[in-house]
Amino acid sequence: MAAVDDDTDLAYDVVVVGAGAGGLAAAVAAAHHGARVLVLEAADVCGGATAWSGGWLWAPRTLLAHEAGVDESAEDVTAYLRAALGADFDEERIAAFLDGAPEMVEFFHTRTTLQFVPGSRINDIYGDLPHAGTGNRSAAPRPLNARRLSRRTRRLLRGQLYETSFLGMGIMAGPDLGAFLAAARGSLRGIWHCFWRVGLHLIDLVTHRRGLQLVNGTALVGRLLQSAEDAGVDIRVNTPATALERDTDGRVVGVAATSPDGPLHVTARHGVVL
Repeated sequence: MAAVDDDTDLAYDVVVVGAGAGGLAAAVAAAHHGARVLVLEAADVCGGATAWSGGWLWAPRTLLAHEAGVDESAEDVTAYLRAALGADFDEERIAAFLDGAPEMVEFFHTRTTLQFVPGSRINDIYGDLPHAGTGNRSAAPRPLNARRLSRRTRRLLRGQLYETSFLGMGIMAGPDLGAFLAAARGSLRGIWHCFWRVGLHLIDLVTHRRGLQLVNGTALVGRLLQSAEDAGVDIRVNTPATALERDTDGRVVGVAATSPDGPLHVTARHGVVL
């Protein structure tokens, strides 16, 4: 991420409010299209609720599914969503989602640091409904060793939620979790995996005071932060947006915010993403 100055009046092409997965993804996409981007985050770290989540996304018909030999029709997925959503089904929005989701996954997977692993064995939640999937409709961020991140990016990354981890160590759904469950049943391979994972985590705690083997939501945010840094996105933490600024025609032209140094006014030449 590029350094930012201390001026109280700034100008960017795009201003993004919030540094969760949605905000960071929007910032990275805008920067890849040539925009100068600023992200404003109210907290002292980035990630929001995303960093404490499983980090999975439901995105059918992606290149990951195609590489696994699964090529579904949009009609099958639409039929499942129609059954799952009932009265909330919106055909136009669902069609837009099914068109856009594969493009989104391909963009991040092939052009940024955010790579995914396929949920080849992750069934759809409503498995009893018509056309429910039995795998390859979900994807998760590829685990990330935080040593690959710059020091500033590591400082910006929200840590794993302690209450849903082992001493702050996340466990990824899939083979990682399967190995821990196998260890509980006495599997020697599972026990070795657990010793390896926990041992690395304890070393990280001693040397860096936090776990560096990122999985789930922390891996998603970590990879997005690295992608943002690669794309030249500016990020300001401890800087909550307080109001949208408009011109005389009512068009949003910027954001008012409060930084640690005082009030801040940011002009957004092309738009504000909330």
